[in-house]
Amino acid sequence: AIGKRKQQQKRRRKAKQRSRQPSRHSSGADAAAAASSATDKATAAVAALEYLQAWCRREEGGWKFSKVRQSYLLRAWPDPVKLPREAFGLLLSYLPTMHE
Repeated sequence: AIGKRKQQQKRRRKAKQRSRQPSRHSSGADAAAAASSATDKATAAVAALEYLQAWCRREEGGWKFSKVRQSYLLRAWPDPVKLPREAFGLLLSYLPTMHE
């Protein structure tokens, strides 16, 4: 009974390892995931730009702090593709207002 239980455990571990390994065959799912990732990045860039624009109009209301947007801006500022030139000027105004 003990030997049988160990064999079952070993089979389960191997099956789990196999399920964690990436497939060796490329599929359309890989291309779809890459396209989705590119869309997500573009959406994040647009959302960050809108966040900065809302921050500039914060006296009017409607701006709310977002740690996710702030983190994106701090990661993206050196890349002109992720953060366009017009947004960089807004970011320079925003940075001194950040809290530690």
